[in-house]
Amino acid sequence: MGDLEGAQARFIDAVAVLGQSRDRHTEGMARTGLGETLRLLGRLDESLEHHRLALAIHNEDARQSWAQALHLAECTRDARAVELRLLAESAPQATG
Repeated sequence: MGDLEGAQARFIDAVAVLGQSRDRHTEGMARTGLGETLRLLGRLDESLEHHRLALAIHNEDARQSWAQALHLAECTRDARAVELRLLAESAPQATG
């Protein structure tokens, strides 16, 4: 809404609270918002760092979701389980 400093303050507060919670997805979203706000403020190095942290969090969430889907497919003997396992094993590993 045009109040970048106010948005920055709210995102910083959200990141601080969410960083101590187990809600990694929402923390990633808050870091993305903070990164975008910092970009709009011209603070590009800080923006890039928050975007990198957000990406790491979202990658972590995606890996967890993938593992859960694979587990469910295997438990239910879904025909796609073998294909999912092969895809999971061939996927590049995250570098934190």
